[in-house]
Amino acid sequence: MRQWQSPIREAGLLPGMIVDVTCQVPVAGLEPFRSMPTDPPPLKPGEPRRLYTCPEHPDLVGTQPGRCTRDGNDLEARPLADAQRIRWWCPMHPAVTADHPGERCQECAG
Repeated sequence: MRQWQSPIREAGLLPGMIVDVTCQVPVAGLEPFRSMPTDPPPLKPGEPRRLYTCPEHPDLVGTQPGRCTRDGNDLEARPLADAQRIRWWCPMHPAVTADHPGERCQECAG
């Protein structure tokens, strides 16, 4: 009885190897991407169109210019793509979202 061997290993590929890949089918033609809407959501009046991030700490994001709370660097402006929107959500109830900061969660009043 022969042990099953991965076709990737049979091709001589090992974990950590760098390879060039050519896709013969555009990803946009595969599900779930094919069924996703391609039009950006409508903009609401006053909706932010840029974020401000720290070059050293990209997880620190703001909607206004300022300084990084970790190292004091100036935050850099980053424009949003047409389909990107800024939303806020409750950390305890991610399905509860808001268009602007300061909203209260109806689930936990947080």
